[in-house]
Amino acid sequence: MKIKNSEGKLIKKIIKEYKPIEILEEDKKLIIKEIFGNERIPPSEKIEFPKYFPVFWSISIDEDRRIFVGTYEKEKDKKNHYYFDVFDRKGIYIAKIPLKIKPRQWFLWKNNKLYVADETEEGFPVIKCYKVIWH
Repeated sequence: MKIKNSEGKLIKKIIKEYKPIEILEEDKKLIIKEIFGNERIPPSEKIEFPKYFPVFWSISIDEDRRIFVGTYEKEKDKKNHYYFDVFDRKGIYIAKIPLKIKPRQWFLWKNNKLYVADETEEGFPVIKCYKVIWH
């Protein structure tokens, strides 16, 4: 990954090998449901999926300038726990952490807390706040 400043000058390169994550039938069904809800796909729509997910779906930073890269790798046996690769401010890899955040879900790092937009089992929207402690 290459990070550039507002003038387009390269300021950082982050390099980490990764194993491509295949898009399974279950993933395709979830993506279609996110787009169309419970409605049928219109006959005029043709949906084609690539074989693999992109390398990452999110990149964010916290106030200490740690870089969080949301990958499509899921924690085993947990549907909505996706792994994030964490890098320090220099772009050096420091950790791989599972978080209960899924692609296209809103979240924010602020004051050593992680805020996540979620919903209750009944479907009511909520903002969850998690305290973040680094050792």
